[in-house]
Amino acid sequence: SLYYAAALMACSDILLADQQMTEREKTFYQQEASFWAEKLLSCQETGRGAVKPPLTGFFYRDESHQTIVHFNHQGRDHLFVEALMKACEAMPEHPKRASWEEGMRLYADYLKALRLYASPYGMLPAGLHHISETQDEKTFTTPSVIKKAGVISVDVITGVIKLDTSVENTLDNKFDIKSFDRFK
Repeated sequence: SLYYAAALMACSDILLADQQMTEREKTFYQQEASFWAEKLLSCQETGRGAVKPPLTGFFYRDESHQTIVHFNHQGRDHLFVEALMKACEAMPEHPKRASWEEGMRLYADYLKALRLYASPYGMLPAGLHHISETQDEKTFTTPSVIKKAGVISVDVITGVIKLDTSVENTLDNKFDIKSFDRFK
């Protein structure tokens, strides 16, 4: 979904920046922006699906709604809404503008709801984390590290904290820096 946001933002930025484009070019970028906006919104949790989560407005990695997107320590969460905002700015008369604004409102409501889980610190959490997301190799590309270290999971909805006992967790297991793919 971040890819969709980047494509949407690029199309919207081009529409806003190039005042001398032809009608054909303008139509092309408007169609592309609309396409990517709809793809992005298809990744957002709206609460309208078969499963009704307690929180809505956040984004998943893709349309399958399997992996929740969060950017630990990277601060890119705003890019989804910024892309929708740029689309509204670049195409104020677009017939789908109301759905883009609804997506922004849902995300704002999500951020407001997260505050309830951050008391008394007054900070927004890094986002929702699925209790079993450490098993997702696309998100965690070094499963050997996870197996060696053990995994402590916190479900932000229920507050349940658990040690994943399906992995080895002994004090004798130390991280081997060579097991990190990015350092090879």
